[in-house]
Amino acid sequence: MRRTTIDFGIDLGTTNSSIAVADGQDAKVIPNKLGAGITPSAVWIDRRGNLHVGEEAKRRALDDDPYNAAVEFKLRMGMSGEGIEKHFVASDRLFSPEALSAEVLKSLRTDVRTATGEDVRAAVITVPAAFEQPATAATQSAAILAGITRCPLLLEPVAAALAYGFQSERENVYWLVYDFGGGTFDAAIMRIRDGLIHVENHDGDNQLGGKLLDWDIVTERLLPVALEQFDLPDFRRGNPRWESAFGRLKLIAERGKIDVCRTRAPVEIAFDNWCTDARGRSIDFACTLTPGDIASLTRPYVRRTLNLCRKTLRGAGLDARAIERILLVGGSTLNPWIREAIQAELGCPVDHSIDPVTVVARGAAIFASTVELAASKDMLQAPGGSWAADTWLVQTEHNPVGNQRDPDIGGRIVAPAGRDSTGFTLEFVDADTKWRSGRITLGGSGVFMTQLYAVTTGRHTYEIELCDPTGTPVATEPRSLAYTYMLNLPNAQPASQTIGVGLSNGNVAVYVKKGDSLPFSKAMDHITTKTLRAGRRDDVLRIPLLEGEYTRAVRNHGIGAIEITGADLERDLPAGSIVEVSVKMDESQQIRVHAYVRVFEIDFDVVFTPVSERQSLERLVREATGLRERLSTARVEATRIQTPSTLEVLRRIDEEDLLETIRKLTEAAANDPDSLGMLDRRLRELAALVDLLEDGLRFPKLVDRARGVRADAEKIVEQSGKESDRQLLKSLEVEFQKAMELQNADMLRRNIQEYEALWWTVRDRDPAVHLARFDYCLARRDELTDPILAERLIEQGQRAARSNDVETLKYVNRQLLPLLRSQPTPDDVGRHFNIGDTVTSYYMT
Repeated sequence: MRRTTIDFGIDLGTTNSSIAVADGQDAKVIPNKLGAGITPSAVWIDRRGNLHVGEEAKRRALDDDPYNAAVEFKLRMGMSGEGIEKHFVASDRLFSPEALSAEVLKSLRTDVRTATGEDVRAAVITVPAAFEQPATAATQSAAILAGITRCPLLLEPVAAALAYGFQSERENVYWLVYDFGGGTFDAAIMRIRDGLIHVENHDGDNQLGGKLLDWDIVTERLLPVALEQFDLPDFRRGNPRWESAFGRLKLIAERGKIDVCRTRAPVEIAFDNWCTDARGRSIDFACTLTPGDIASLTRPYVRRTLNLCRKTLRGAGLDARAIERILLVGGSTLNPWIREAIQAELGCPVDHSIDPVTVVARGAAIFASTVELAASKDMLQAPGGSWAADTWLVQTEHNPVGNQRDPDIGGRIVAPAGRDSTGFTLEFVDADTKWRSGRITLGGSGVFMTQLYAVTTGRHTYEIELCDPTGTPVATEPRSLAYTYMLNLPNAQPASQTIGVGLSNGNVAVYVKKGDSLPFSKAMDHITTKTLRAGRRDDVLRIPLLEGEYTRAVRNHGIGAIEITGADLERDLPAGSIVEVSVKMDESQQIRVHAYVRVFEIDFDVVFTPVSERQSLERLVREATGLRERLSTARVEATRIQTPSTLEVLRRIDEEDLLETIRKLTEAAANDPDSLGMLDRRLRELAALVDLLEDGLRFPKLVDRARGVRADAEKIVEQSGKESDRQLLKSLEVEFQKAMELQNADMLRRNIQEYEALWWTVRDRDPAVHLARFDYCLARRDELTDPILAERLIEQGQRAARSNDVETLKYVNRQLLPLLRSQPTPDDVGRHFNIGDTVTSYYMT
């Protein structure tokens, strides 16, 4: 069959992957060669050099051949550094995480060819909502390596909501998607309104999945039994000597967990010929795993997921009572203790009516059915370059998917050479229900307009009947077209992360906010802080791109940098020059960056490849030590003053057992790159919580500052503001009151920056401000460090002042002020320096 929409959806998972195809009324999962709906995301290369994907590869990785097999590589995609690539020893081959993921995707494509005969070249691939930019970009790279040349990306919670809401007749309701998979967790608030599914808010953790529970079973339950019964020197996770033994423990831990969750009864787990002890004796391992074991080990992880759910609800301005139902997604939600905790804590109905393991692939396929492939006019062309003889081309303009039962359709009939469509009739006929549109009589132009009709939800195929004036049918291309009637359609995809630029004052200039509708673009001006000397490659203007929602740049995740060097310039770029930076993000979260140096009118269209660079273990250990000391000091003060906000932070740290988690990860990270990545993330998270704790202790002083800048902004808007300024002031007041209510110092600090930016925006419109700044520089011309450049700028400024050219005067001031030997204070020239996000300086390294 010839498809007009992509139709195939892929859930590329940490532990398992699956592929589904839209089939009109729903989406069906395509089984693999073993008949299963899911394929383990595992790769094994045997000693003959043959590559295997799936169940056998997973068993080899955890059982008898870990040096030639790989699992759980999804979480390393987009990372750089030692230990990221997998070396397959027997074949001496090296694979990046992207290349390994590509092999999984190739295996899914093969399953489709076997089942349907189709060669999948386009598919929608899902990514976790909390996936960071480098991992998202790497997912597309993996798809291309696998031969999937068109691969729109879709957030996993959106896919799940589509699977549940495809034929739902509910209206104006909120759903919470609780997506707990093998490697990641996502929480998303979805709203169904006016036939569209909106993402109201989302959050998640890329290092929180069922595999952590498997490892806890190993280290907390199985390991003590092994150490007590057998002679196993230096037996610890991360020791290469015992890699196979630990892999086998994880294998039986996972199987035992599944059995206990299914039966809620104790299960004996065993592995014959598990390993050999210090004397070379073979060991058979056996241990009983109880429901109490699973329940207690699950508790810290489920508490963390629930905290993320509450945070997501707060961000959407909702509480749990507003949620109609919770949609369970991911294999970990088969754990009954997780389901019970969700129900008890949030008090909402829990829905697991669709298989939680394959629901994401199904939803991705439904979304894929809304994405068009090539237009029909590109599909029919004879070898000589003209349309096939006696075939009439039907060009249509219509949405292939919609939430209208009777969608409009228009287009044009293109006649073969020498023919005319005058007097021809056109009719569309539903191939299943036999509904007919009625005959449309065509003129010489062949243009038509009518409506289709969908009797039921799902895909409808309409045969195209074109007849000449005598009523004789003629051949058309295409012969039919499709329309899928869905009750609920996905709204615009949201940005999964906040993207910004790190500034010299330690803050972040935000370009794309989490939740912004995609595609999205934004440009801002920034000021350089040092001179960039022409021809000097060691003079570098470095603009760091960050991902994350913290106002402090250091707490966010670096995903790369834009660099402009002196070698790129023919003339010196003086300090204080304006660089315009624009950031664009497409529907699949891919980023393009553009830099424009205004003084030289030079464009830098930066080819930006996001990369996640991991820290060394030594540095992370030092950070952990410092954070423990800060936390200990802050805990004493917080316990003494007993403010709700600081006690809430302490409760979260203790409830999620963050310090113990960091200790375990530190032990495992020496030889485990995944644990090192998790340790980095958990430390950044702990650092942000300690910041919040310390901010909470300083909250009264922050409130005084916020009230001061709020009063300044209100005064200047009342005097000189526009209607848009007054509207912004109202929204900032709402944010201020919310920050006060929640006692959220981070939110209040961001509110302060926005008030200051508003103050400066209004103040900047006053020409007298810029004249005063110019006069300030003019009175100190002897202090300007580049006399030749300064004189030229002063002459330019004087001409601008005489002609009332405010924009040129602004430019001159921006160039002159950084040339002063002693930088002025804000009071000297009217708060000109580093106020707001519109004009701010970079560090230049």
